Amino acid sequence: MSQPNYEAIKYHVSSPVAYITLARPDTLNLIGETVFDELTDAFIRARFEPGVSVVVLQSTGKMFSAGGDLNQSVTTLARNGPSAELRTEMFKHVYADYPIFHAIETCPHTVVAAMNGPAMGAAVTIIMMCDLVVAAETATVTFAPGRWGIADAPSAARLSQKVGVGTAKDLLFTARTISAETALEYGLVQRVAQKDELADAVEELIDQLLTTPPSVRAALKAVFYEQQPPIRTDAHYRSAISTEFLTGLEAFSSGNPPPWTVRTDDARSPDLAREQH
Repeated sequence: MSQPNYEAIKYHVSSPVAYITLARPDTLNLIGETVFDELTDAFIRARFEPGVSVVVLQSTGKMFSAGGDLNQSVTTLARNGPSAELRTEMFKHVYADYPIFHAIETCPHTVVAAMNGPAMGAAVTIIMMCDLVVAAETATVTFAPGRWGIADAPSAARLSQKVGVGTAKDLLFTARTISAETALEYGLVQRVAQKDELADAVEELIDQLLTTPPSVRAALKAVFYEQQPPIRTDAHYRSAISTEFLTGLEAFSSGNPPPWTVRTDDARSPDLAREQH
């Protein structure tokens, strides 16, 4: 196959592995429409590469990815209020995310995510669509969309199966950051390595994967995929045109906390507070 000409990612095949790399460290590997499109194309391309049975998703720089690009044109539209134009653009923007999820989950090859550093928001969702995750010990995972008013439906659909409903609610409702070790404990990550040994850990996992035939791994992956719950795309879209998201974007732009983070002075339960003294 001819070598693709991508702007934001790199694509390299060293059979039996295809390496797909987020390659815009100057932007913290933010994921906008171009990245979504190129990742989708790369994963579809990889499934047809002769001799390939493993795909590694990795990144350059200090971060795996800072998540969705909140500085793109759709954000400017959002700041202008819930107009018909906003609804149209947000519909296209939200649903542009989903082809990459489908491309990863239905790829017959085993997809390994190599987290060299922090991953946030949309990047975390993409990682969760991968089959296995190897993380550097310095990596972190942040479930950021909820902070700005987005109902991260793809993460909700996949996270509960990986970590259990209670832990999934904890992570998504609090939008908190967890360490690589905690992610390993929860089952979001399968291997943790020292930062300078991440590449070796990924290659070691690949060697272990190659002990089973590609057809077996592909068949098992198909079984797992059939057991996945559907992603509620409507919930994601409704939140993307909500007042809360517009408010959250304004807070993000100004560097101020969203209004829903503010508590009154007497917000603590007086009964619990009394028991603690």
